[in-house]
Amino acid sequence: MSLHPTRRDFLALGGASAITVWLGTDPRAFKRALDATRSAAEGHPVQFEVLTAEQAEDLEAIAAQIIPSDDDVPGAREAKAIVFIDRSLASFASGQLDQILEGLAELNGRVVARGGEATRFAQLRADDQVTLLIEIEDTPFFWRVRSSTLVGTFAHPNWGGNHEGTGYEILGFDPRFIWQPPFGEYDAEVRG
Repeated sequence: MSLHPTRRDFLALGGASAITVWLGTDPRAFKRALDATRSAAEGHPVQFEVLTAEQAEDLEAIAAQIIPSDDDVPGAREAKAIVFIDRSLASFASGQLDQILEGLAELNGRVVARGGEATRFAQLRADDQVTLLIEIEDTPFFWRVRSSTLVGTFAHPNWGGNHEGTGYEILGFDPRFIWQPPFGEYDAEVRG
Protein backbone atom coordinates (compact mmCIF):
# COMPACT_ATOMS: atom_id res chain seq x y z
CA MET A 1 0.00 0.00 0.00
CA SER A 2 1.33 3.46 -0.87
CA LEU A 3 2.01 6.21 1.65
CA HIS A 4 -1.25 7.83 0.52
CA PRO A 5 -3.72 4.96 0.08
CA THR A 6 -6.90 5.18 -1.93
CA ARG A 7 -10.17 5.74 -0.07
CA ARG A 8 -11.00 2.04 -0.49
CA ASP A 9 -7.59 0.92 0.90
CA PHE A 10 -7.95 3.45 3.71
CA LEU A 11 -11.39 2.15 4.71
CA ALA A 12 -10.34 -1.51 4.46
CA LEU A 13 -7.26 -0.99 6.62
CA GLY A 14 -9.22 1.11 9.09
CA GLY A 15 -12.00 -1.45 9.32
CA ALA A 16 -9.53 -4.20 10.17
CA SER A 17 -7.86 -2.11 12.86
CA ALA A 18 -11.21 -0.93 14.21
CA ILE A 19 -12.33 -4.49 14.83
CA THR A 20 -9.44 -4.99 17.23
CA VAL A 21 -10.68 -2.04 19.30
CA TRP A 22 -13.98 -3.80 19.90
CA LEU A 23 -12.58 -7.18 20.98
CA GLY A 24 -11.78 -6.11 24.53
CA THR A 25 -14.56 -3.62 25.07
CA ASP A 26 -16.69 -3.36 28.19
CA PRO A 27 -20.35 -4.26 27.43
CA ARG A 28 -21.49 -1.42 29.70
CA ALA A 29 -19.84 1.01 27.28
CA PHE A 30 -21.97 -0.43 24.48
CA LYS A 31 -25.09 0.08 26.60
CA ARG A 32 -24.26 3.73 27.28
CA ALA A 33 -23.53 4.31 23.60
CA LEU A 34 -26.80 2.63 22.61
CA ASP A 35 -28.76 4.80 25.04
CA ALA A 36 -27.11 7.94 23.65
CA THR A 37 -27.83 6.91 20.07
CA ARG A 38 -31.47 6.23 20.82
CA SER A 39 -31.76 9.60 22.56
CA ALA A 40 -30.26 11.37 19.52
CA ALA A 41 -32.56 9.43 17.16
CA GLU A 42 -35.57 10.62 19.17
CA GLY A 43 -34.54 14.22 18.48
CA HIS A 44 -32.98 15.04 21.84
CA PRO A 45 -29.92 17.30 21.60
CA VAL A 46 -26.63 15.49 22.00
CA GLN A 47 -25.18 15.89 25.47
CA PHE A 48 -21.46 15.26 25.23
CA GLU A 49 -19.99 13.34 28.14
CA VAL A 50 -16.34 14.46 27.99
CA LEU A 51 -15.98 16.84 25.07
CA THR A 52 -16.89 20.50 25.08
CA ALA A 53 -19.04 21.74 22.22
CA GLU A 54 -15.97 23.33 20.58
CA GLN A 55 -13.86 20.18 20.95
CA ALA A 56 -16.69 18.12 19.48
CA GLU A 57 -17.06 20.56 16.59
CA ASP A 58 -13.32 20.34 15.81
CA LEU A 59 -13.23 16.54 16.04
CA GLU A 60 -16.36 16.30 13.90
CA ALA A 61 -14.68 18.52 11.28
CA ILE A 62 -11.68 16.15 11.27
CA ALA A 63 -13.98 13.13 10.94
CA ALA A 64 -15.80 14.84 8.07
CA GLN A 65 -12.50 15.19 6.23
CA ILE A 66 -11.55 11.55 6.91
CA ILE A 67 -14.87 10.24 5.57
CA PRO A 68 -16.32 13.15 3.63
CA SER A 69 -19.83 13.35 2.28
CA ASP A 70 -20.68 14.39 -1.23
CA ASP A 71 -23.84 14.87 -3.25
CA ASP A 72 -24.66 11.16 -3.42
CA VAL A 73 -23.00 9.59 -0.38
CA PRO A 74 -23.15 10.64 3.30
CA GLY A 75 -20.04 10.73 5.45
CA ALA A 76 -18.89 10.63 9.06
CA ARG A 77 -20.83 13.78 9.93
CA GLU A 78 -24.14 12.24 8.85
CA ALA A 79 -23.23 8.98 10.60
CA LYS A 80 -22.73 11.05 13.79
CA ALA A 81 -19.32 9.53 14.40
CA ILE A 82 -18.65 12.34 16.90
CA VAL A 83 -21.27 10.88 19.25
CA PHE A 84 -19.46 7.54 19.19
CA ILE A 85 -16.08 9.26 19.69
CA ASP A 86 -17.35 11.15 22.73
CA ARG A 87 -18.95 8.05 24.26
CA SER A 88 -15.85 5.95 23.67
CA LEU A 89 -13.62 8.58 25.30
CA ALA A 90 -15.98 8.60 28.28
CA SER A 91 -15.85 4.82 28.66
CA PHE A 92 -13.68 2.11 27.13
CA ALA A 93 -11.23 4.52 25.43
CA SER A 94 -10.92 6.89 28.40
CA GLY A 95 -7.18 6.24 28.50
CA GLN A 96 -6.90 8.06 25.17
CA LEU A 97 -8.78 11.20 26.25
CA ASP A 98 -5.73 13.20 27.35
CA GLN A 99 -3.85 12.29 24.16
CA ILE A 100 -6.81 13.29 21.99
CA LEU A 101 -7.28 16.60 23.79
CA GLU A 102 -3.54 17.37 23.67
CA GLY A 103 -3.44 16.53 19.96
CA LEU A 104 -6.47 18.71 19.33
CA ALA A 105 -4.86 21.60 21.23
CA GLU A 106 -1.68 21.20 19.16
CA LEU A 107 -3.73 21.15 15.95
CA ASN A 108 -5.55 24.32 16.98
CA GLY A 109 -2.16 25.84 17.82
CA ARG A 110 -1.20 25.22 14.18
CA VAL A 111 -4.41 26.94 13.11
CA VAL A 112 -3.52 30.04 15.14
CA ALA A 113 0.09 29.98 13.89
CA ARG A 114 -1.18 30.15 10.28
CA GLY A 115 -2.62 33.59 10.99
CA GLY A 116 -6.00 34.74 9.83
CA GLU A 117 -9.30 34.88 11.63
CA ALA A 118 -9.66 31.16 12.40
CA THR A 119 -8.60 30.05 15.87
CA ARG A 120 -9.92 26.48 15.68
CA PHE A 121 -9.81 23.70 13.10
CA ALA A 122 -13.57 23.73 12.47
CA GLN A 123 -13.39 27.40 11.47
CA LEU A 124 -11.02 26.73 8.56
CA ARG A 125 -12.11 26.30 4.96
CA ALA A 126 -12.19 22.68 3.79
CA ASP A 127 -9.01 22.95 1.69
CA ASP A 128 -7.09 24.43 4.64
CA GLN A 129 -8.38 21.62 6.86
CA VAL A 130 -7.07 19.02 4.41
CA THR A 131 -3.68 20.76 4.26
CA LEU A 132 -3.34 20.65 8.05
CA LEU A 133 -4.45 17.03 8.26
CA ILE A 134 -1.85 16.04 5.67
CA GLU A 135 0.78 17.71 7.87
CA ILE A 136 -0.21 15.58 10.87
CA GLU A 137 -1.30 12.35 9.16
CA ASP A 138 1.59 10.35 10.65
CA THR A 139 0.93 11.39 14.26
CA PRO A 140 -0.64 9.16 16.92
CA PHE A 141 -3.37 11.80 17.38
CA PHE A 142 -4.48 11.56 13.76
CA TRP A 143 -4.46 7.74 13.80
CA ARG A 144 -6.56 7.64 16.99
CA VAL A 145 -9.12 10.05 15.57
CA ARG A 146 -9.07 8.16 12.27
CA SER A 147 -9.73 4.80 13.96
CA SER A 148 -12.51 6.24 16.10
CA THR A 149 -14.06 7.84 13.03
CA LEU A 150 -14.06 4.56 11.14
CA VAL A 151 -15.60 2.64 14.03
CA GLY A 152 -18.11 5.41 14.71
CA THR A 153 -19.17 5.47 11.09
CA PHE A 154 -19.32 1.76 10.25
CA ALA A 155 -19.97 -0.17 13.48
CA HIS A 156 -23.38 -1.64 14.14
CA PRO A 157 -25.76 1.21 15.12
CA ASN A 158 -26.47 -0.48 18.45
CA TRP A 159 -22.87 0.24 19.43
CA GLY A 160 -23.38 4.01 19.30
CA GLY A 161 -22.19 4.96 15.83
CA ASN A 162 -23.46 4.54 12.30
CA HIS A 163 -26.56 6.68 12.96
CA GLU A 164 -29.60 5.15 11.25
CA GLY A 165 -27.34 2.85 9.21
CA THR A 166 -25.58 5.71 7.43
CA GLY A 167 -22.33 3.73 7.31
CA TYR A 168 -24.17 0.88 5.62
CA GLU A 169 -25.41 3.32 2.99
CA ILE A 170 -21.84 4.50 2.39
CA LEU A 171 -20.69 0.91 1.86
CA GLY A 172 -23.76 -0.14 -0.10
CA PHE A 173 -24.40 -2.83 2.51
CA ASP A 174 -27.83 -4.38 2.95
CA PRO A 175 -28.11 -4.83 6.74
CA ARG A 176 -30.66 -7.64 6.73
CA PHE A 177 -28.31 -10.00 8.61
CA ILE A 178 -30.59 -12.90 7.69
CA TRP A 179 -30.30 -14.40 4.24
CA GLN A 180 -32.27 -17.18 2.61
CA PRO A 181 -30.82 -19.48 -0.07
CA PRO A 182 -30.12 -19.30 -2.91
CA PHE A 183 -27.41 -16.80 -2.09
CA GLY A 184 -26.07 -16.31 -5.60
CA GLU A 185 -24.59 -17.84 -8.70
CA TYR A 186 -21.83 -19.59 -6.77
CA ASP A 187 -24.35 -22.14 -5.44
CA ALA A 188 -25.86 -22.93 -8.86
CA GLU A 189 -24.48 -26.49 -8.81
CA VAL A 190 -26.18 -27.21 -5.49
CA ARG A 191 -29.51 -25.90 -6.79
CA GLY A 192 -29.23 -28.05 -9.93
